[in-house]
Amino acid sequence: MKKEVVILDKNRDYTIETEFKKNCKVLVQNKLPKWEELPDIGLYMDQLVKLLNKYLSIYNEDNEDMLITRAMINNYVKNGLIPKPEKKLYSRDHIAYLLVIGLLKPILSMSNIKEILKCQNEYRDAKEILNLVYNILELSSDFFINKVALKVESLLKVDGNSSLAFTSLAMTMGIIANTSKVVAVTALNTKNEWEEK
Repeated sequence: MKKEVVILDKNRDYTIETEFKKNCKVLVQNKLPKWEELPDIGLYMDQLVKLLNKYLSIYNEDNEDMLITRAMINNYVKNGLIPKPEKKLYSRDHIAYLLVIGLLKPILSMSNIKEILKCQNEYRDAKEILNLVYNILELSSDFFINKVALKVESLLKVDGNSSLAFTSLAMTMGIIANTSKVVAVTALNTKNEWEEK
């Protein structure tokens, strides 16, 4: 049975829109640290895990599970995604690689991430990779927040229903995320096919 569409008070819709824009701005303000903002002293595993989860907390929707755990880091070392720590201490390089992994792992497989990092490491050091990721995040955040704000405004004007507008937006962003994953995997497959020729 179709749910009856409830048209909400226009003033409330604009309050919701304002709240949404404010929440989106938090995404821009909670950016990953730049290379220079990373600790320049070695960190022990527990310190590293705590720091990484703090940096990546904006991407943890339920805030219950940690995005990066000790076991994950040990597996990344074992599988060659990141270098071994020196005397049980993790450096800026480790933090940079783990931030990249933390961003990519909800979307790409570990083998895809390993392939990306391996190729990037042939041309860039950890600092350059983190700076690249930082710039990509900044551009994509600004782009999506500006486009999303316009989409919310247009959906509210058309539907007049904030629940319908926001669920339509969530569906749109989910589809974009899925399409982005397909394009990312296709890019890696194309690279591999090209290298085999």
